[in-house]
Amino acid sequence: MAGLPLPGYAQGQPASNPLATTFFHTLNDVPVMPGLRELPEESLNFDKPEGRIMAVTAISETVTPEAIRRFYSQTLPQLGWIGQPDGSFLRDQERLKLNIEAPEGVSVVRLQVGPQ
Repeated sequence: MAGLPLPGYAQGQPASNPLATTFFHTLNDVPVMPGLRELPEESLNFDKPEGRIMAVTAISETVTPEAIRRFYSQTLPQLGWIGQPDGSFLRDQERLKLNIEAPEGVSVVRLQVGPQ
């Protein structure tokens, strides 16, 4: 997705963010795909000496798993994440895993970040 603002924005929709991109509350350097709704009560955040461990969950009744996968495959590299053959992404010393399920027609996406 060309033109996506780079990290450095706080969560929410700052005035300097012309596309009004919203970022996950806990994982505030990863955007919430338009059409997804974050579930803040499903968030996890641990800081350890080995690195951070974070997880966020979002759902949608209208966005397909294929569209979600395509969005993050195009967007994450713009934010410095390098795609891996197993479908995960690496940046610095961290690995981001993207898990997408669609039980009963509702897309559920979980993004997990942890040390490599």
